[in-house]
Amino acid sequence: FVNVYEKINTLMREKQTENFLYLIVNNDLRFTLQPAPILAAISYGDSPNVIDEKIKPVSKYLTKVLIWKIWGLSRIAQSVMDAPIYDLCKRIRGKTVEELKEIFKQDPIAIPNLDGTPILSTQNKNSIKVVLALLAAIVARESGINEYILNAKRGIEIEHIWANHFEQHTDDCKDETDFAAVRNNIGDLLLLPKSFNASYGDATYAIKVEQYFSQNILAQSLNKKKYVNNPQFLKFKQQSNLPFKSYEEFKRSSIIERAELYKEILLWNWNINETN
Repeated sequence: FVNVYEKINTLMREKQTENFLYLIVNNDLRFTLQPAPILAAISYGDSPNVIDEKIKPVSKYLTKVLIWKIWGLSRIAQSVMDAPIYDLCKRIRGKTVEELKEIFKQDPIAIPNLDGTPILSTQNKNSIKVVLALLAAIVARESGINEYILNAKRGIEIEHIWANHFEQHTDDCKDETDFAAVRNNIGDLLLLPKSFNASYGDATYAIKVEQYFSQNILAQSLNKKKYVNNPQFLKFKQQSNLPFKSYEEFKRSSIIERAELYKEILLWNWNINETN
């Protein structure tokens, strides 16, 4: 069990997202209780392969719990999660991989529905950053790319698609307070290199969208060029029926649509794509 605990920490430290994406996501969310349920699921004498196959569904379910809570504006601090994680440990102790998957289908930890829309604030900035990284990683994986933006050595920041200019959106927002709320809606957010923000953060959408095509796949999906000669992405879009679309203009309605897209990506990943 000491060896398994060391393995978990090594995977997180080395950011082994290709095979253990959710383990890394939970660590980036600063969820320190993660090793406990993983160790609870492992039985003495489990082979290295079985251990790996148990880490995956446990960490993936924990990611679902955390992301759903973040989306619903619920806290994920240790003081809140101690009791449900303790109960989960007792329920999954020594189970097989298949038994674990069946238990997780039943949502043993109470979580909110993906109702409403997260709004960026100083309190949830890190959490929203990880949610955006996870969304991009899911789309990248299904498009044949192994990419987790937060693994980048260069600085990564949250980018507002709308520049901070209320006067450009008076047709969509009644006042500056309304503008700030819409602009901080998750549908208006991307993750991009710090250098991008420095160069284009204040630019209009017409300028930004051309530059987005050279960035991660979630940013690229705003540009119409992504929907031409990208067979794996287009196959994923068709098979998943997710509402990806490009935008010539980015209005308040566009932000609402993007937030819905993000929600649908999460639901698809857990409800349909259970093996990844």
